[in-house]
Amino acid sequence: MKKFTHWQMAIFVLIVVSGLGTARPAWHWWQARERAAWAADCRLARRERRWNDLQRIAAHWSEKDPRTADPWLFLAEAAQGRQDWSAVAAALRQIPETDAKAASALVELAQLEFGPLNQPLQGEKTCQNLLRLEQRAVFAHERLIQFYAATLQREKLMRQIRTAIELRCEPPEAYVYLLLLDTLRMDKGVEFNEHWLQAHPGDELFEVARAIQIPEPTEAKAGLRPDQLDAARALSAGKRSEISTLFAKYPENLELLAYEIDHQVTQGEIDSVVELLSRAPESAERDSRFWRFKGWVHETRDELAEAETAYRKALELHALDWNTWNRLANIARRRNEPDAVLRMTAIVDQSKSLRTKIRELPAAELVTPEILSELASYARKCNVNWLADALDRRLKGITPQ
Repeated sequence: MKKFTHWQMAIFVLIVVSGLGTARPAWHWWQARERAAWAADCRLARRERRWNDLQRIAAHWSEKDPRTADPWLFLAEAAQGRQDWSAVAAALRQIPETDAKAASALVELAQLEFGPLNQPLQGEKTCQNLLRLEQRAVFAHERLIQFYAATLQREKLMRQIRTAIELRCEPPEAYVYLLLLDTLRMDKGVEFNEHWLQAHPGDELFEVARAIQIPEPTEAKAGLRPDQLDAARALSAGKRSEISTLFAKYPENLELLAYEIDHQVTQGEIDSVVELLSRAPESAERDSRFWRFKGWVHETRDELAEAETAYRKALELHALDWNTWNRLANIARRRNEPDAVLRMTAIVDQSKSLRTKIRELPAAELVTPEILSELASYARKCNVNWLADALDRRLKGITPQ
């Protein structure tokens, strides 16, 4: 057998390598041609509304090219044409996050999960994933803020609003929820949570949020028809009983605990308040309401210095809380400090005025520039300058980019 010389071997290797070099562009060309053919077939099937054919072609494409968004998007369209929302979501979830179309796909997915699929907890995760890809995605910030407000997740709500404001992606209703943080109640809170409970029966988060947002028996029912008024009164009348039942079921739930303590404060039952406070979990340390409750206990016992310390801590956590300012004004009154009383009373009065105007809005999303301007003024009086600055920026027309 003839032996290869060194030069012949080198030439042979060069030919093989050169062949590989030309094979790779050829493969890419062939792959691009296949993709173009599949895409053309999919577009034709979509135009002619042949959903089963679109499903078949896109499924084959996705098997051959799973790291590309297009076949999964066509699969989603085929499922949408059949109104198979679960299949739409399943297809959208397959789109790689590295694809340029991933963000828009996550928006569509979250809309499905918060919409026809009724999977709000999955929708929350999808919005969080979207923000990992695009931290300034306005849609995700808005949906999370609305969801946390409707489910009374105050700590998450505050954190999400603060992040959105820092990124200049906040929806206008975010400022409304900040003002009402201590007494969150959405007009459709009961309706939303009842809907979510249909898909998640017995879920603690939705059960508690629904019950707490039932209107109180003493609250006005303006705008309701007579038949609606009777139903609202019947629902309100059973609220205390329902809250008690849920509190026995979920004794460590922070919202139920805060509701029950607030009720006992209203009744002046200091021993009950002390006992309930002793059951507060660690997370209560980050909740302004519980510091206000502690301050009330000290104030009732004439321990004014301790009461003021607790109230000041409450304001560190939520400086817009009119109730805490009102308690501090009462301490200043007992100490005969008229200037402090006037300043704090003015804060309380302005907060009450703002709350009345906001409660009269058809929806928080419809908050007016006039109300936002007054809220900016109120925030400055409460020394929440970062919030006042954000409102001034918004009112001057520097809207989220």
